[in-house]
Amino acid sequence: RSGLGDPPALSPHESTKENSDGDLRIVVDQRPLHKHKQHEYNDTRTKERLQPPRSIIIKADERESHFWTRTDQCYEINNVCYNRKKGGDGLIHTSWFYFANDEEEVILPLTTPKQPNLILGDTNRRIRIYINTTVTSSIPKRSELSSYDNNTNQCIVSLIPNHVVVQSVHNHMMGEFMLKSYLALTHLMIDSATYSSFNNNSGIQFYLHMGSEEHEQNAILDSHKLYFAGLPYSGQGAKSFGDIFDDKGSSQCECFDTLVFCGYKEYRKEHSTTLIPDERIVVQNRTCKADYLESSEQLMREECQVWADMKKSLTSSLERNNPHLEEEIAAYRTRLIRNAVANFSSTEIRDIDEEEWTVIGLTQRYLRTWIHLNETLAHCNKSYHAKQLVCVEVNVDDLSPVNSIVTKQPLLPEDHHLILHRSLNGLVGIHGSQLTQGLLMKSGSVVVELLPWFRKKIWGAFTSSVKHPTPMGVMFHNTDINEVGYRLKLNSIPQCMNKPEGELDNCLKLMRWNIRDFVVELEMVERFVGTFFPSKLQTPGYVGDITETPLCSDLRKRGESNNFVLYNVWCRENDDTDNVKVQHYYLDRNSWDEEEAPQIS
Repeated sequence: RSGLGDPPALSPHESTKENSDGDLRIVVDQRPLHKHKQHEYNDTRTKERLQPPRSIIIKADERESHFWTRTDQCYEINNVCYNRKKGGDGLIHTSWFYFANDEEEVILPLTTPKQPNLILGDTNRRIRIYINTTVTSSIPKRSELSSYDNNTNQCIVSLIPNHVVVQSVHNHMMGEFMLKSYLALTHLMIDSATYSSFNNNSGIQFYLHMGSEEHEQNAILDSHKLYFAGLPYSGQGAKSFGDIFDDKGSSQCECFDTLVFCGYKEYRKEHSTTLIPDERIVVQNRTCKADYLESSEQLMREECQVWADMKKSLTSSLERNNPHLEEEIAAYRTRLIRNAVANFSSTEIRDIDEEEWTVIGLTQRYLRTWIHLNETLAHCNKSYHAKQLVCVEVNVDDLSPVNSIVTKQPLLPEDHHLILHRSLNGLVGIHGSQLTQGLLMKSGSVVVELLPWFRKKIWGAFTSSVKHPTPMGVMFHNTDINEVGYRLKLNSIPQCMNKPEGELDNCLKLMRWNIRDFVVELEMVERFVGTFFPSKLQTPGYVGDITETPLCSDLRKRGESNNFVLYNVWCRENDDTDNVKVQHYYLDRNSWDEEEAPQIS
């Protein structure tokens, strides 16, 4: 939809006129109303048909080609400014107003001119955007912005033509953001006719709107910035939309040619519009009917490619934006290998051919901490460095600054994330948002999702499903990444491990999967290497590593015997090396389906 606000029905005092380019413009409250073909708006609460929203005039071919016009969850305002000024209370207050282009003819209605008023309001612990019309004496033209309303700030029209606010529920969590916002944004852009016009990376400034009160002031994550940079036309990166309304910020006045809100549903009443955060952004014909909680048979039968297409687009964009990426990766991998070996050996490896090495990342995080991770790293490196395999810690919340091999300047955090994950052959971590960055890895890499242990089906058991992908694992479905699950045991929960049978369920309810730290048995390393990199355990010349596309029968046998569920793996059905395909070897029943007393080992 193009335009925001709810103009009244046309009256005899309001006028229409034909543009020189033949496009019909209807002027209401000094704002042109653009007639959309076949678009009708109905408010089910009032049962009253609404007029189409007003918008600055846009040529039809341009309007229809913008990605946000391809969904009814995006709303567009044109020629709008926000003005942040310090009030008598010492706080910054934000007001909004329209402006007109100098060449436009302003037609005044008999009624008082109106301006927009955007407010981040709190209703039932959900952030909403209220777009009301407020009385004003005039609407300035573009050349008058610096002196409008005795403004102490000089109002500047942004050089970036389009500003897009993105929202979905829980998008402060990377997994939810990828599932509910990013996937749809990618496909809206892929399907847009103006893809090439934005390849100069200057056409869009994105903002992330956290759709709930408790998270609205959260700083946008480096991971958010990285993925926004990987959109088909990535624009200027991303900022937090809440920063515009920060009452402790600085004075500022900025104007936008186009301001778009995506991921909302609207409620209209009289002359006001309220945008309420929607659950997710949906793209017709670009979603899979089989949800991650539905049957595995339906998911495989549907041959869903939406995540695979998204992964291809992401990889293409990031490689295009980083022309020296391969050079940076080679230097970074060499550094990782050298540091891993130096941590337990006094012998320095001078000549490292990084392409001959396998680098496995073990993820650490502040919430759901991997207990004794250092012991696991030492065990891995002592056991396998002679076979040119090392394990390294991956903690995206605590990365030490690293200089670019090209610019010699510190890498931006989001670039550091990209180069780190593209340097890995494998990534192992507990179910959670840090695994979303597995999508950055090279084709053929392995992501291992550690599945929290459950006694029976209680809240959170969806994070440990083996009958179908988990909510995290579904985003790897049919991509070129091998994604598998490793089922943890009761001994992964030290707080509950020694509880008697009658107290175990209560302990598990208190120590829910999303807040508990976990232990991983050291033998997981052997199981992982033996399943996916068996050449590290065999005599030289052995072929069977996941990077060499093993036989499906061999891979499945190794995986299931070593406690893995193979959600998404690439393998050969026979010795014909050209017969490579993706397979999904889900299991018949989940661990919580078993009612017998839990076993420690």
